[in-house]
Amino acid sequence: TGLKIRKEAVKKNPFQKWLETYSDEAYGRYVEQFIQIAEDLLSGATPTMRKKMHYAFRRSCEFEKAFFSEALNIKKDKEKKTGQLF
Repeated sequence: TGLKIRKEAVKKNPFQKWLETYSDEAYGRYVEQFIQIAEDLLSGATPTMRKKMHYAFRRSCEFEKAFFSEALNIKKDKEKKTGQLF
């Protein structure tokens, strides 16, 4: 996601540090390692543990979505009050 957004982003924007982090090759390697660890754990898990893992993953996605939704709401409120984007 970071790589795609970085290609289209305006330079010197408020999210530049985020883009640099999530589009960095080192971060990509970290993600690949994490995926491998998760797949290894999943392959040896019991059906009950798989359900718990699935629940934890879904909850983490819900928290991530809530985090970004809140950020968008704050941005919209600021735009309404000031007429400025940032």
